[in-house]
Amino acid sequence: MELQDIQGLLVRAHGELPEAAYLMLSIREVPQARNWLKDQLPQLATGSQKAPDRRIQLAFTYSGMEKLGAQQFVKHGFSVEYVQGMTSLHKSRFLGDLEQSAPENWQWGGTKTEAIDMVWMLFAADKASLESHISAMKAALPQSGLAFIHCLDTQGNPHQKEHFGFRDGMSQPVIPGLSKVGTPENTVPEGEFILGYKNAYDQFPETPVVDPMHDPENLLAESANFPGLKDFGKNGSYMVFRQLTQDVSGFWASVFSAVKNENSEAGIAESVHLAAKMVGRWPNGKPVSLAPDQEMPYDKEKDEGYLYAAHDADGCGCPFGAHVRRANPRDAMPDNQPASAIRISNRHRILRRGRNFGPPLAASFAPQELIEALPDGQERGLQFICFNSNIQRQFEFIQHSWSNNTKFAGLYSDPDPILGIKDSRDKGETHDFTMQGKLLRRKLRGLRRHVHVIGGAYFFMPGLRALKFLAHFSPKNA
Repeated sequence: MELQDIQGLLVRAHGELPEAAYLMLSIREVPQARNWLKDQLPQLATGSQKAPDRRIQLAFTYSGMEKLGAQQFVKHGFSVEYVQGMTSLHKSRFLGDLEQSAPENWQWGGTKTEAIDMVWMLFAADKASLESHISAMKAALPQSGLAFIHCLDTQGNPHQKEHFGFRDGMSQPVIPGLSKVGTPENTVPEGEFILGYKNAYDQFPETPVVDPMHDPENLLAESANFPGLKDFGKNGSYMVFRQLTQDVSGFWASVFSAVKNENSEAGIAESVHLAAKMVGRWPNGKPVSLAPDQEMPYDKEKDEGYLYAAHDADGCGCPFGAHVRRANPRDAMPDNQPASAIRISNRHRILRRGRNFGPPLAASFAPQELIEALPDGQERGLQFICFNSNIQRQFEFIQHSWSNNTKFAGLYSDPDPILGIKDSRDKGETHDFTMQGKLLRRKLRGLRRHVHVIGGAYFFMPGLRALKFLAHFSPKNA
């Protein structure tokens, strides 16, 4: 892998830099923006180097690519999903972005907000460094041909937990060519996430290509799929960005009410057990398939490679509809042998790079304290970011066909119990969650959605050579 040409966020999550912010920008003056891009190139973090105190990454929406000349120099190859974006009525129905989560209600990236052309992503060692670099960036914008639209903050997360109180960022796919070695069933070809390499079908993914006449400086690599053309997409990736709010008080109140309705004597322990079944793991990260009845010590090296078929094929440990089992069914899928199920699952993986935003409802992230805490009216949630080489087959498939699908794995009215997003044809206000059992299943009704979308866009994160091409492209060569 050409790590020196790959932006660093594709290779690592920059987790050692706890502070981050994402500045949404609009391109107003193209010549000045190109000069600004030239100045940014030496500052960008790549896969082969790690600046100790700060790292910068860049990605563009299709509108930003258009302003920089994509319609002139790209012969073909940008995906339809990237070009069309995620705010059309059809796409909103497909993704479940309806009612409160509809794009007309978004704070950025929506149908009633100013268009986003690019995102400048900054990762820093401390808050002072973060704010200093952001201030310098904003001060330079008027001379850069760019306009500031929106800033998305993040919250440092020493507990490595999302706001509902469960360990997050686990079970990432292992990519050959990088330093980490993983189990074969969790190893996914690099072409599933980075363009220019073989994917899970042993093919080079579709990538935007350029006629050599537009690349007189010979900056771009040769196309593997189209001999004689240049590969603008190589070492780049499609980035899905969605800002999700989490109603933590509402979620835990719903869980607590559900266990009380079944057993008036039930309390905190039963609530945590139910929530763990809904998530698919305990708050400390231990998979419920390995510890179905109570939380056990979590061993990342041993537990990340767990499978379902051998010891939890019936879903009595981790329910079929649990959040993590829907997002990655691993080796247990209806009508498929384990090896076949793994191949199918690994064709729908994503590389996650999200971070929390907003203060935790309880500083400890402990479920008991989250349940007992009073609502504080503050906005909190997840800046969801993922990379994939095929938006439709990866992110959108997981969202629509696995998470939103109320009939997933033979269920009936059960969407993802954490996201709570249903098929757009289901007009009911509540949904169910089913837990399989040895003798009788357990079915909870009346659950509500507690995660909502307040912003989003599809971006393309180019490789360094492609960025240099963008900075130097001149329409006169068209």
